[in-house]
Amino acid sequence: MTTESIDQIDQHIARFTATVLHQALVEGTARFWRRRAEEFATVGTPDCDQIAQACHHHADLITTTGLDAAAEDTLAALAHFISTAPERAA
Repeated sequence: MTTESIDQIDQHIARFTATVLHQALVEGTARFWRRRAEEFATVGTPDCDQIAQACHHHADLITTTGLDAAAEDTLAALAHFISTAPERAA
């Protein structure tokens, strides 16, 4: 294997790791807001119903648009860190 092909594999692993982390975070975050919406909805007051509605909207927004730029940067850095772990261990 050449150094170039190893670098390509490392880049692929970093992109794959970032994608998996991104998906897990988006799904987990949206799930959190949906669960929070359910908790407020069970209270049954008009104010809590409005809060539940806002939580549902927030979950939908996260699912549709993804995370903000800061979270994306953090995930990319984490993916890079994970993909270079074997190099640091050597």
